[in-house]
Amino acid sequence: MEMLKGRSGGNAMVIDGGDLENLARLFVRIIDYRSHFTATHSAGVAAVAGVLARALGFSAVNCRIIRVAGYLHDLGKLAIPTELIEKPGPLDEVEYLHIQDHALQSRRFLERIPELGHAIEWAAQHHERLDGSGYPEHCTEKEIAFFIFFIGIVYVISVNST
Repeated sequence: MEMLKGRSGGNAMVIDGGDLENLARLFVRIIDYRSHFTATHSAGVAAVAGVLARALGFSAVNCRIIRVAGYLHDLGKLAIPTELIEKPGPLDEVEYLHIQDHALQSRRFLERIPELGHAIEWAAQHHERLDGSGYPEHCTEKEIAFFIFFIGIVYVISVNST
């Protein structure tokens, strides 16, 4: 069991890993509702990540964290103007940089819930690439944790299959 403390008065709410996953599922409805282009994207990333993680024999705890990271990886898109997310044509360089900011925004939102643990970084760094060309931190293969790499692969599979 984990404790989430409210901002006002420090009141605590007891929440277990399953409750964190349910909370993530609630947020994914908000995230995916935002754009018809990505209407089921985050839920799809979470589902594929969970199935692959289970098939690869990851622990139940890591499977849950992976699913939570999948659900929440695009939470930062809530801070990006809808007109950019919904833009029908190609983005210019400035617009693309603004879209990229969603990864950093995801981290900023998720860090407010430290009980998410590893899911924070696994979600926020899903666009990192082994050669350092990713974002938000341009990490290289030596700096990218396995589970961040795993979420990134699942993200690419999801994007290329929809």
